Amino acid sequence: MHCRPDHPCRRQCSPTSLRGLRLIVSQRGSLIRALVADVLASDVDVTIAAEIAHRTSILPIVLDGIGDAVMPSSWAQMAEQMGATLHHIDPETNLHVALVSRTGHLTPPAQALVAAATTHVDAASD
Repeated sequence: MHCRPDHPCRRQCSPTSLRGLRLIVSQRGSLIRALVADVLASDVDVTIAAEIAHRTSILPIVLDGIGDAVMPSSWAQMAEQMGATLHHIDPETNLHVALVSRTGHLTPPAQALVAAATTHVDAASD
Protein backbone atom coordinates (compact mmCIF):
# COMPACT_ATOMS: atom_id res chain seq x y z
CA MET A 1 0.00 0.00 0.00
CA HIS A 2 1.36 3.42 -0.90
CA CYS A 3 0.52 6.32 1.37
CA ARG A 4 1.35 9.94 1.77
CA PRO A 5 4.39 10.41 4.07
CA ASP A 6 2.32 11.60 7.08
CA HIS A 7 -0.03 8.57 7.05
CA PRO A 8 -0.65 7.13 10.56
CA CYS A 9 -0.86 3.43 9.53
CA ARG A 10 1.77 0.95 10.74
CA ARG A 11 4.35 -0.55 8.35
CA GLN A 12 2.36 -3.81 8.31
CA CYS A 13 -1.41 -3.62 8.11
CA SER A 14 -4.41 -5.84 7.61
CA PRO A 15 -7.29 -5.11 5.24
CA THR A 16 -9.40 -4.04 8.23
CA SER A 17 -6.84 -1.37 9.13
CA LEU A 18 -7.78 0.38 5.88
CA ARG A 19 -10.97 1.52 7.66
CA GLY A 20 -11.69 5.19 7.13
CA LEU A 21 -9.18 5.67 4.30
CA ARG A 22 -9.83 7.48 1.06
CA LEU A 23 -8.50 5.15 -1.66
CA ILE A 24 -7.30 5.98 -5.13
CA VAL A 25 -8.07 2.89 -7.22
CA SER A 26 -7.39 1.57 -10.69
CA GLN A 27 -10.12 0.48 -13.07
CA ARG A 28 -12.13 -2.66 -12.46
CA GLY A 29 -10.55 -5.87 -13.70
CA SER A 30 -7.13 -5.66 -12.07
CA LEU A 31 -5.91 -7.83 -9.20
CA ILE A 32 -5.37 -4.74 -7.05
CA ARG A 33 -8.90 -3.51 -7.69
CA ALA A 34 -10.17 -6.99 -6.76
CA LEU A 35 -8.34 -6.70 -3.42
CA VAL A 36 -10.07 -3.36 -2.79
CA ALA A 37 -13.41 -4.91 -3.79
CA ASP A 38 -12.80 -7.67 -1.23
CA VAL A 39 -12.16 -5.04 1.45
CA LEU A 40 -15.39 -3.25 0.51
CA ALA A 41 -17.32 -6.54 0.52
CA SER A 42 -16.10 -7.29 4.05
CA ASP A 43 -17.83 -4.15 5.35
CA VAL A 44 -14.61 -2.24 5.97
CA ASP A 45 -15.60 1.42 5.69
CA VAL A 46 -13.33 2.89 3.00
CA THR A 47 -14.11 5.59 0.48
CA ILE A 48 -13.18 5.38 -3.18
CA ALA A 49 -11.86 8.91 -3.60
CA ALA A 50 -10.97 8.48 -7.27
CA GLU A 51 -10.94 5.81 -9.95
CA ILE A 52 -7.96 6.31 -12.25
CA ALA A 53 -7.68 4.94 -15.78
CA HIS A 54 -3.87 4.82 -15.84
CA ARG A 55 -1.98 3.34 -12.88
CA THR A 56 0.93 5.69 -13.56
CA SER A 57 -1.28 8.56 -12.37
CA ILE A 58 -2.08 7.00 -8.98
CA LEU A 59 1.20 7.66 -7.16
CA PRO A 60 1.33 11.42 -7.88
CA ILE A 61 -2.27 11.70 -6.66
CA VAL A 62 -1.35 9.86 -3.45
CA LEU A 63 1.65 12.15 -2.93
CA ASP A 64 -0.64 15.17 -3.40
CA GLY A 65 -2.60 13.91 -0.38
CA ILE A 66 -5.88 13.13 -2.13
CA GLY A 67 -5.92 9.54 -0.84
CA ASP A 68 -3.98 6.34 -0.38
CA ALA A 69 -3.61 3.42 -2.79
CA VAL A 70 -3.12 -0.31 -2.85
CA MET A 71 -0.44 -0.97 -5.45
CA PRO A 72 1.67 -3.93 -6.62
CA SER A 73 4.95 -4.53 -4.78
CA SER A 74 6.78 -3.88 -8.05
CA TRP A 75 6.03 -0.17 -7.50
CA ALA A 76 7.53 -0.09 -3.99
CA GLN A 77 11.03 1.13 -4.78
CA MET A 78 9.86 3.93 -7.05
CA ALA A 79 7.15 4.97 -4.59
CA GLU A 80 9.62 5.14 -1.74
CA GLN A 81 12.08 7.15 -3.85
CA MET A 82 9.28 9.61 -4.62
CA GLY A 83 8.52 10.05 -0.91
CA ALA A 84 5.58 7.71 -0.30
CA THR A 85 5.31 5.67 2.87
CA LEU A 86 4.89 1.94 2.23
CA HIS A 87 2.79 -0.47 4.24
CA HIS A 88 2.60 -4.20 3.57
CA ILE A 89 -0.88 -5.66 3.62
CA ASP A 90 -1.09 -8.99 5.40
CA PRO A 91 -2.12 -11.50 4.17
CA GLU A 92 -0.43 -10.99 0.82
CA THR A 93 -2.32 -11.40 -2.43
CA ASN A 94 -0.42 -13.14 -5.20
CA LEU A 95 -1.04 -13.13 -8.92
CA HIS A 96 -0.69 -16.55 -10.51
CA VAL A 97 0.40 -16.40 -14.13
CA ALA A 98 0.42 -19.15 -16.75
CA LEU A 99 2.22 -19.32 -20.07
CA VAL A 100 0.11 -20.82 -22.83
CA SER A 101 1.45 -21.59 -26.29
CA ARG A 102 0.43 -23.59 -29.28
CA THR A 103 1.60 -27.20 -29.55
CA GLY A 104 3.08 -26.79 -33.01
CA HIS A 105 6.26 -25.07 -34.14
CA LEU A 106 7.08 -21.86 -32.26
CA THR A 107 8.75 -18.90 -33.91
CA PRO A 108 12.22 -17.95 -32.60
CA PRO A 109 10.82 -15.04 -30.51
CA ALA A 110 8.17 -17.36 -29.00
CA GLN A 111 10.86 -19.94 -28.24
CA ALA A 112 12.90 -17.22 -26.50
CA LEU A 113 9.88 -16.17 -24.43
CA VAL A 114 9.18 -19.76 -23.33
CA ALA A 115 12.87 -20.24 -22.46
CA ALA A 116 12.99 -17.00 -20.44
CA ALA A 117 9.77 -17.85 -18.59
CA THR A 118 11.02 -21.37 -17.83
CA THR A 119 14.33 -19.98 -16.53
CA HIS A 120 12.46 -17.49 -14.33
CA VAL A 121 10.19 -20.20 -12.88
CA ASP A 122 13.16 -22.52 -12.27
CA ALA A 123 15.08 -19.73 -10.49
CA ALA A 124 12.05 -18.78 -8.37
CA SER A 125 11.49 -22.36 -7.25
CA ASP A 126 15.09 -22.82 -6.01
